[in-house]
Amino acid sequence: YDLNATGAITIDASGSNAISIGSDTNTGNINIGSGDSARTITLGHSNSTKVDINAIAVEIDGTTLSLDGTDTTNLTMTANAAETKTLTISATNSDGSNVSNMDIDADGTIDIDGAGGINIGKAADVAIDIDSSTLDIDASGAITIDSVDDSNLTVTASGKDLDIAVVGGGTQELRLASAGTGASAIHLNASAGGVNIDSADMITIDAADEIELT
Repeated sequence: YDLNATGAITIDASGSNAISIGSDTNTGNINIGSGDSARTITLGHSNSTKVDINAIAVEIDGTTLSLDGTDTTNLTMTANAAETKTLTISATNSDGSNVSNMDIDADGTIDIDGAGGINIGKAADVAIDIDSSTLDIDASGAITIDSVDDSNLTVTASGKDLDIAVVGGGTQELRLASAGTGASAIHLNASAGGVNIDSADMITIDAADEIELT
């Protein structure tokens, strides 16, 4: 059946009666706005209570895509399968002269949780820049920081201290180690003040060569 009109076509149902399209069990496609023309396709109204889309697969392609919500919103995958499933959010730009960036903002907090862990920069080694008013790192286990180049841990403000401590008690040790082979493999330098060493027990200094105190 082919319906054409030189003017508008309006389909309405009185009261709360439903308007159904493709509500039978036939398998023919339903095409809306599939003609090759520049037109706006509108579903729903700002006062519509709900737009519900159900399908085995939903595919949305567009030059631009905007999803906006004015209330609590979620994008959720709830798989129930015998294999690992992945929710991928990706940004790419096939233009060799430009890239695609991803910007995540919130005027509150951003929470990232992973039952199996949280990996950052896993695919390749890239620069990671963290700027914050304060940085608080807590771990219930070990903390390991490794680098293959010159590194530093520095406090730059005047009158501020840097504490490195083990405070649990018992047979704890604070170890400073260097595999360097130069004359100053471990270098302690107080450029404008003194050096204060206090010990509640003995102090032992061992050297395989000479010991000089000047």
